Amino acid sequence: MNEIDRIDCRNLSFSLDLSESRLNKAQLVFGEKNLKRIIVFSLYILGVRRTEISQTVKLPENTVRTMLKTISKKGIIALFNMRKKPLEITKSSDNKPSAKENIKISEQNDRCKISINETDIFILKKNKNQLKAMILTFAENGLISKTYAGKLLNVSSSHVGYLINDIAENDLSCLIDQRKGQKKDFVFTPEIKSELIVQFAINAATGKSTSSLVLAKDLEQRTSYELSQRSIRFHINNLGLKGKATQLWELVGLKKTL
Repeated sequence: MNEIDRIDCRNLSFSLDLSESRLNKAQLVFGEKNLKRIIVFSLYILGVRRTEISQTVKLPENTVRTMLKTISKKGIIALFNMRKKPLEITKSSDNKPSAKENIKISEQNDRCKISINETDIFILKKNKNQLKAMILTFAENGLISKTYAGKLLNVSSSHVGYLINDIAENDLSCLIDQRKGQKKDFVFTPEIKSELIVQFAINAATGKSTSSLVLAKDLEQRTSYELSQRSIRFHINNLGLKGKATQLWELVGLKKTL
């Protein structure tokens, strides 16, 4: 078995902004207590003293010592709080509920049944956003696990955490499928379209990215137009510019050699 190379953290650079962003996302997925266990063990194997780990994560030194002993003895399973068992979600009404379950979600014809403490709530399957909001609310409050919520919604557990955070910031509007795109030219005047073509050509000719994100930022800096990425993608396609960046770059290079 190959040995893991020693990691010298003194040669690494750290970003507080990136750390804050990543910690927030990770906390949604793992939970605060589980994330602290992961951080404690990571700092320990990287060579940080237990007293400094205790000060960093704001846990008593005895707690840190016990935590590390348990993880070293039991392995990866000890990184997570196993005292709360996830509640099982079934997709069929034929399965018998466990006596330990507080919430059971099952399907009945055209409806989904949510059983909470012997009280049943029925939601039509076609009302997908209503059902999705209920499931995410249960997951956010720990009534069901993110893993099982993800299985029911057909997404990953990490995406469940993302959706919970999105709802907290943007309410339920984030659950509405907005992938249909723009159908009419409500904002894009001929002048704006011409500026978009110019910006696309500038970026393509200089080898810069022509993604909707980059074009939106460059247009705002150059013209003060604040355009959505979705609208930019829509008009790039309609103007026949999609896939032409490489061709423009090659033409500029050919001209330079003539």
